Amino acid sequence: MAKTQTLYDLLEVSPQASLDAIHAAYERLKNKYLEGKLNSGQLDATTQFNLIKDAYLTLSRQETRDRYDAKLTANRTSGPTVVYADADYSQPSNIWKWVLVVILAGGAAFYFSAQHKIETEKLRLVAEAQRLQLEQAAQLEKDQEAQSELQRARAAMAEEKRQEYEAARQRSELSRDSDRINRDLANAARQSQREDERARQQEEYRQRQVESQRRQEASEAQRRIDRERSLARQLEQENRSGSSKAGGIPMRH
Repeated sequence: MAKTQTLYDLLEVSPQASLDAIHAAYERLKNKYLEGKLNSGQLDATTQFNLIKDAYLTLSRQETRDRYDAKLTANRTSGPTVVYADADYSQPSNIWKWVLVVILAGGAAFYFSAQHKIETEKLRLVAEAQRLQLEQAAQLEKDQEAQSELQRARAAMAEEKRQEYEAARQRSELSRDSDRINRDLANAARQSQREDERARQQEEYRQRQVESQRRQEASEAQRRIDRERSLARQLEQENRSGSSKAGGIPMRH
Protein backbone atom coordinates (compact mmCIF):
# COMPACT_ATOMS: atom_id res chain seq x y z
CA MET A 1 0.00 0.00 0.00
CA ALA A 2 1.44 3.34 -1.04
CA LYS A 3 2.04 5.94 1.57
CA THR A 4 -0.15 9.03 1.44
CA GLN A 5 1.85 12.09 0.25
CA THR A 6 0.69 15.33 1.80
CA LEU A 7 1.59 18.95 1.22
CA TYR A 8 3.80 18.71 4.30
CA ASP A 9 5.65 15.84 2.64
CA LEU A 10 6.17 17.92 -0.50
CA LEU A 11 7.73 20.70 1.58
CA GLU A 12 9.61 18.11 3.69
CA VAL A 13 8.25 19.52 6.99
CA SER A 14 6.14 18.11 9.77
CA PRO A 15 2.42 18.99 10.18
CA GLN A 16 3.36 20.87 13.37
CA ALA A 17 5.91 23.09 11.53
CA SER A 18 5.66 26.84 12.02
CA LEU A 19 5.03 29.30 9.21
CA ASP A 20 8.69 30.37 9.36
CA ALA A 21 9.80 26.74 9.00
CA ILE A 22 7.45 26.30 6.02
CA HIS A 23 8.82 29.46 4.40
CA ALA A 24 12.41 28.31 5.00
CA ALA A 25 11.63 24.87 3.52
CA TYR A 26 10.11 26.48 0.41
CA GLU A 27 13.15 28.74 -0.07
CA ARG A 28 15.47 25.75 0.30
CA LEU A 29 13.53 23.69 -2.25
CA LYS A 30 13.32 26.66 -4.62
CA ASN A 31 17.09 27.09 -4.46
CA LYS A 32 17.53 23.38 -5.14
CA TYR A 33 15.23 23.73 -8.14
CA LEU A 34 17.16 26.74 -9.48
CA GLU A 35 20.43 24.85 -9.06
CA GLY A 36 18.98 21.79 -10.85
CA LYS A 37 19.33 19.52 -7.82
CA LEU A 38 15.64 18.77 -7.25
CA ASN A 39 14.90 15.02 -7.21
CA SER A 40 11.78 14.68 -9.31
CA GLY A 41 11.22 10.91 -9.15
CA GLN A 42 8.46 10.00 -11.60
CA LEU A 43 7.46 13.62 -12.13
CA ASP A 44 9.42 16.16 -14.10
CA ALA A 45 11.12 18.92 -12.14
CA THR A 46 8.76 21.64 -13.36
CA THR A 47 5.63 19.73 -12.31
CA GLN A 48 7.13 18.84 -8.95
CA PHE A 49 8.12 22.43 -8.31
CA ASN A 50 4.61 23.58 -9.22
CA LEU A 51 3.27 21.15 -6.63
CA ILE A 52 5.75 22.48 -4.09
CA LYS A 53 4.68 26.02 -4.95
CA ASP A 54 0.98 25.13 -4.56
CA ALA A 55 1.75 23.43 -1.25
CA TYR A 56 3.55 26.53 -0.05
CA LEU A 57 0.69 28.80 -1.13
CA THR A 58 -1.75 26.60 0.81
CA LEU A 59 0.33 26.14 3.96
CA SER A 60 1.82 29.64 4.16
CA ARG A 61 -1.59 31.18 5.03
CA GLN A 62 -3.16 30.11 8.26
CA GLU A 63 -6.74 30.12 6.87
CA THR A 64 -6.04 27.83 3.92
CA ARG A 65 -3.77 25.70 6.08
CA ASP A 66 -6.59 25.14 8.61
CA ARG A 67 -9.00 24.08 5.84
CA TYR A 68 -6.36 21.75 4.42
CA ASP A 69 -5.64 20.21 7.83
CA ALA A 70 -9.37 19.62 8.38
CA LYS A 71 -9.73 17.98 4.97
CA LEU A 72 -6.58 15.91 5.57
CA THR A 73 -8.03 14.68 8.88
CA ALA A 74 -11.32 13.80 7.18
CA ASN A 75 -9.56 11.85 4.43
CA ARG A 76 -7.39 9.75 6.75
CA THR A 77 -10.07 7.04 6.81
CA SER A 78 -9.91 6.81 3.01
CA GLY A 79 -7.55 4.62 1.05
CA PRO A 80 -4.00 5.70 0.18
CA THR A 81 -4.21 8.90 -1.78
CA VAL A 82 -1.83 11.62 -2.94
CA VAL A 83 -3.02 15.01 -1.81
CA TYR A 84 -1.36 17.78 -3.84
CA ALA A 85 -3.51 20.80 -3.15
CA ASP A 86 -6.62 22.04 -1.49
CA ALA A 87 -9.03 20.98 -4.28
CA ASP A 88 -11.54 18.24 -4.92
CA TYR A 89 -10.88 16.87 -8.41
CA SER A 90 -13.41 14.02 -8.09
CA GLN A 91 -16.37 16.29 -8.71
CA PRO A 92 -17.30 16.90 -12.38
CA SER A 93 -18.02 20.52 -11.58
CA ASN A 94 -14.34 21.06 -10.82
CA ILE A 95 -13.11 20.01 -14.29
CA TRP A 96 -12.64 23.57 -15.36
CA LYS A 97 -10.67 24.19 -12.22
CA TRP A 98 -8.44 21.27 -13.17
CA VAL A 99 -8.05 22.68 -16.67
CA LEU A 100 -7.24 26.05 -15.18
CA VAL A 101 -4.73 24.40 -12.86
CA VAL A 102 -3.09 22.70 -15.83
CA ILE A 103 -2.97 25.97 -17.75
CA LEU A 104 -1.58 27.76 -14.72
CA ALA A 105 0.89 24.95 -14.21
CA GLY A 106 2.02 25.29 -17.81
CA GLY A 107 2.28 29.04 -17.42
CA ALA A 108 4.13 28.62 -14.14
CA ALA A 109 6.43 26.09 -15.79
CA PHE A 110 7.14 28.57 -18.59
CA TYR A 111 7.56 31.36 -16.05
CA PHE A 112 9.92 29.38 -13.86
CA SER A 113 11.81 28.15 -16.90
CA ALA A 114 12.22 31.75 -18.02
CA GLN A 115 13.12 32.73 -14.48
CA HIS A 116 15.64 29.92 -14.40
CA LYS A 117 17.17 31.16 -17.63
CA ILE A 118 17.17 34.70 -16.29
CA GLU A 119 18.76 33.60 -13.04
CA THR A 120 21.29 31.52 -14.96
CA GLU A 121 22.08 34.51 -17.18
CA LYS A 122 22.33 36.71 -14.10
CA LEU A 123 24.71 34.23 -12.50
CA ARG A 124 26.72 34.11 -15.72
CA LEU A 125 26.82 37.91 -15.89
CA VAL A 126 27.77 38.10 -12.22
CA ALA A 127 30.50 35.53 -12.78
CA GLU A 128 31.67 37.43 -15.86
CA ALA A 129 31.64 40.70 -13.91
CA GLN A 130 33.58 39.07 -11.09
CA ARG A 131 36.05 37.68 -13.62
CA LEU A 132 36.45 41.11 -15.18
CA GLN A 133 36.88 42.64 -11.73
CA LEU A 134 39.52 40.05 -10.90
CA GLU A 135 41.26 40.71 -14.20
CA GLN A 136 41.06 44.46 -13.59
CA ALA A 137 42.38 43.98 -10.06
CA ALA A 138 45.20 41.80 -11.39
CA GLN A 139 45.96 44.34 -14.12
CA LEU A 140 45.83 47.16 -11.57
CA GLU A 141 48.19 45.21 -9.34
CA LYS A 142 50.51 44.67 -12.30
CA ASP A 143 50.32 48.37 -13.17
CA GLN A 144 51.02 49.31 -9.57
CA GLU A 145 53.94 46.88 -9.49
CA ALA A 146 55.24 48.29 -12.77
CA GLN A 147 54.80 51.83 -11.40
CA SER A 148 56.64 50.84 -8.23
CA GLU A 149 59.40 49.23 -10.31
CA LEU A 150 59.62 52.38 -12.44
CA GLN A 151 59.81 54.54 -9.31
CA ARG A 152 62.51 52.27 -7.88
CA ALA A 153 64.42 52.46 -11.18
CA ARG A 154 64.08 56.26 -11.21
CA ALA A 155 65.22 56.40 -7.59
CA ALA A 156 68.20 54.16 -8.42
CA MET A 157 69.07 56.35 -11.43
CA ALA A 158 68.75 59.48 -9.30
CA GLU A 159 70.97 57.93 -6.62
CA GLU A 160 73.49 56.88 -9.25
CA LYS A 161 73.51 60.39 -10.73
CA ARG A 162 73.88 61.85 -7.24
CA GLN A 163 76.82 59.55 -6.55
CA GLU A 164 78.37 60.46 -9.92
CA TYR A 165 77.89 64.15 -9.15
CA GLU A 166 79.38 63.67 -5.69
CA ALA A 167 82.34 61.76 -7.17
CA ALA A 168 82.82 64.50 -9.80
CA ARG A 169 82.64 67.15 -7.09
CA GLN A 170 85.20 65.31 -5.01
CA ARG A 171 87.45 64.91 -8.06
CA SER A 172 87.07 68.61 -8.77
CA GLU A 173 87.94 69.47 -5.17
CA LEU A 174 90.93 67.12 -5.29
CA SER A 175 92.01 68.70 -8.57
CA ARG A 176 91.68 72.19 -7.08
CA ASP A 177 93.58 71.07 -3.99
CA SER A 178 96.27 69.52 -6.18
CA ASP A 179 96.50 72.67 -8.28
CA ARG A 180 96.71 74.79 -5.14
CA ILE A 181 99.40 72.54 -3.70
CA ASN A 182 101.31 72.65 -6.98
CA ARG A 183 101.00 76.44 -7.04
CA ASP A 184 102.15 76.61 -3.44
CA LEU A 185 105.10 74.35 -4.23
CA ALA A 186 105.93 76.40 -7.33
CA ASN A 187 105.68 79.62 -5.31
CA ALA A 188 107.83 78.08 -2.59
CA ALA A 189 110.35 76.96 -5.21
CA ARG A 190 110.40 80.44 -6.76
CA GLN A 191 110.69 82.01 -3.33
CA SER A 192 113.53 79.66 -2.51
CA GLN A 193 115.20 80.51 -5.81
CA ARG A 194 114.76 84.21 -5.12
CA GLU A 195 116.17 83.78 -1.64
CA ASP A 196 119.06 81.75 -3.02
CA GLU A 197 119.61 84.39 -5.69
CA ARG A 198 119.44 87.12 -3.08
CA ALA A 199 121.86 85.22 -0.86
CA ARG A 200 124.17 84.64 -3.84
CA GLN A 201 124.00 88.33 -4.76
CA GLN A 202 124.65 89.28 -1.16
CA GLU A 203 127.58 86.87 -1.06
CA GLU A 204 128.92 88.28 -4.34
CA TYR A 205 128.45 91.79 -3.00
CA ARG A 206 130.20 90.83 0.20
CA GLN A 207 133.00 89.23 -1.77
CA ARG A 208 133.25 92.31 -3.98
CA GLN A 209 133.38 94.47 -0.88
CA VAL A 210 136.03 92.21 0.65
CA GLU A 211 137.94 92.23 -2.62
CA SER A 212 137.59 95.99 -2.84
CA GLN A 213 138.71 96.26 0.79
CA ARG A 214 141.64 94.05 0.02
CA ARG A 215 142.53 96.08 -3.04
CA GLN A 216 142.20 99.26 -1.01
CA GLU A 217 144.38 97.83 1.72
CA ALA A 218 146.89 96.56 -0.85
CA SER A 219 146.83 99.94 -2.55
CA GLU A 220 147.27 101.66 0.79
CA ALA A 221 150.09 99.30 1.67
CA GLN A 222 151.64 99.89 -1.71
CA ARG A 223 151.36 103.62 -1.21
CA ARG A 224 152.99 103.31 2.23
CA ILE A 225 155.71 101.24 0.69
CA ASP A 226 156.10 103.75 -2.10
CA ARG A 227 156.22 106.56 0.44
CA GLU A 228 158.71 104.71 2.53
CA ARG A 229 160.81 104.00 -0.53
CA SER A 230 160.52 107.61 -1.58
CA LEU A 231 161.58 108.74 1.90
CA ALA A 232 164.32 106.21 1.87
CA ARG A 233 165.59 107.48 -1.48
CA GLN A 234 165.30 111.05 -0.24
CA LEU A 235 167.26 110.18 2.88
CA GLU A 236 169.75 108.35 0.82
CA GLN A 237 170.06 111.28 -1.51
CA GLU A 238 170.36 113.60 1.37
CA ASN A 239 172.96 111.36 2.93
CA ARG A 240 174.91 111.26 -0.30
CA SER A 241 174.48 114.94 -0.71
CA GLY A 242 175.73 115.49 2.83
CA SER A 243 178.70 113.22 2.33
CA SER A 244 179.80 115.12 -0.73
CA LYS A 245 179.71 118.38 1.11
CA ALA A 246 181.36 117.13 4.25
CA GLY A 247 184.79 118.67 3.54
CA GLY A 248 183.91 122.30 3.26
CA ILE A 249 180.43 122.61 4.64
CA PRO A 250 179.75 121.25 7.98
CA MET A 251 176.80 119.02 8.28
CA ARG A 252 173.73 120.39 9.96
CA HIS A 253 172.31 118.48 12.73
